[in-house]
Amino acid sequence: MPTLFLPRLFAITGVVRLSGLRSQTAEGSLEGRVRHAATGQSLGNARVLVPGSPLVAYSDEVGAFRLAHVPVSPVTRAVFFTGLDVRRIPLALAAGQTLVQAIDLISVARFGQPSETVKRAACVVSST
Repeated sequence: MPTLFLPRLFAITGVVRLSGLRSQTAEGSLEGRVRHAATGQSLGNARVLVPGSPLVAYSDEVGAFRLAHVPVSPVTRAVFFTGLDVRRIPLALAAGQTLVQAIDLISVARFGQPSETVKRAACVVSST
C-alpha cells in the first residue's frame, strides 16, 4: 500500500503546480454579442477565435460569447458565420481586463457596406 500512495501524492502535487503556473501568466478575457448588421438578428453558433492560438468560442442562441485566458498582448479576434464575411478585429488587452464588444457581421456582396445609406429613386405620392 505505501508504494501506491507516493505516485498519487506526486500526481496531485503536479496538478496543483501546473494550475498555479496558469494563474501567473498575464491574461484577460473577451466577451460580447454577435449579430447580423443588416437585420439586427442575434447570430448563434458564430465562431469567435484568436488566430494562432487554441482559443475558440461559439456564440449562444442570443449571440453571446466569452473567451477566457486570452494572453495579454495585441491580439486579433476573428469572427466567422456561414454566409457572412469574416471579421478580424485587432485588440489591445490588459492583464485582468474583460473586454466587451458587440460584433456586427455582414455579407458585403449581398447587403453592401453597413454604413452606406440606402438611396431610393424619386417617387410621386398622390391621393384621390
